Amino acid sequence: MQKILTYACFWALILCWSACSSNKDVKPSDSFTKIYDNGEFGGSFFPVDVKQTTDGGYLILAEARLTSSNFYGVYLLRTNERGDVIWSRQAPANFVNPVPGLFAVNDQFFFFCMDATSLATYAMQVVEGGDPVIVQTFGTLIYPLHASRLPDGGYILLSYDRVLQSTRMTRFNANFGIVWQNQYAVLENPEALLVAHLTRTGQRLPFLTGFIGDGSPNTFFFNGFQNFTFALKFVNVANGDGAGLGVINGFRYSGAISAAVPIANNRFAFTRFSFGSNFILPQQTISTLAIASASDFGGQPLSELNNNAKVAALRITSGSRDVVIFASDTKANQIVLYAYNAQTGALIRTKYLGSGNPYEIANLATTQDGGLVIIGTNYLAGRFPRIALFKLSSAEFNNFVK
Repeated sequence: MQKILTYACFWALILCWSACSSNKDVKPSDSFTKIYDNGEFGGSFFPVDVKQTTDGGYLILAEARLTSSNFYGVYLLRTNERGDVIWSRQAPANFVNPVPGLFAVNDQFFFFCMDATSLATYAMQVVEGGDPVIVQTFGTLIYPLHASRLPDGGYILLSYDRVLQSTRMTRFNANFGIVWQNQYAVLENPEALLVAHLTRTGQRLPFLTGFIGDGSPNTFFFNGFQNFTFALKFVNVANGDGAGLGVINGFRYSGAISAAVPIANNRFAFTRFSFGSNFILPQQTISTLAIASASDFGGQPLSELNNNAKVAALRITSGSRDVVIFASDTKANQIVLYAYNAQTGALIRTKYLGSGNPYEIANLATTQDGGLVIIGTNYLAGRFPRIALFKLSSAEFNNFVK
């Protein structure tokens, strides 16, 4: 009996040593989950976007509730490579509505936001540890909604013109000089819907911008108000003209495309919502010259998602890997990731993040070490919105998409 106990203890020590040795190989920066609670009982923080910094840390652009405005203010949070806070900054209260789209240009970061009173658009630069500074002011561009960076270093911005009751797209060069701008008639006044979206008092709408063609875009698109409905509209890259180009119409504001990832040869990976339900279309061929309806696309129902769920999407190509990741939030209060083969549309794997308190997705991005970072909202005690950051290691990500 004593010999058996001796052998048992020996192997237990070996197993314990192996586990400890294995854990030492995992660096704290490889994989982590962070929830940032600043201790403000009445504070509300909703992340918008995240980008990795050149030193391996992370910069988070977020919204923060203001007492002086119904719009949400600009909040910035900077971490090290382990997700530990280096600094955080609440911008002055006149800067509101940080637009989805945080852009890394070498070691600098830029974003768009809105003036709390005039509703004008600002192009802003992040200052390390300080208030963001204005790069350009665009007094005639009001209600900025979504922005994307182009392969040539320029930008496209979606906004809404309350005077003309039109959606507007503006193309900028790399220095935020306007190249062109164009309007698209809504033919009614959706401003009440827009304000409810921006103040988080009503339906959240999936405004998007993007382009088809990797190195040299041949078509731009936006998801927004157009012609009595919420629609995915294709426009000319040279001047923003939509004449002769197609559109995927929603059903008023109760059904539309919610995420769009161009693949190739008029192939997209889409998600869409319809009267509360959600559908995924990982391989959908369209014509950018035709008029279509989102409801005609069908798709695989995603019954586990919240009604009209927010969906973030990212295509990742590296070597032989070509995948599309869709991220959303579930009725079980978790963030879910779906990985699809971009070329075949086949589902590779599903992964769930978070437990306990409710989580909601904001965005996701690749990291320098070949991993994935996911930014979302965690509701502490089920009611206090805080920023949550998930980091998947390269090994975890590779296992997820292989």
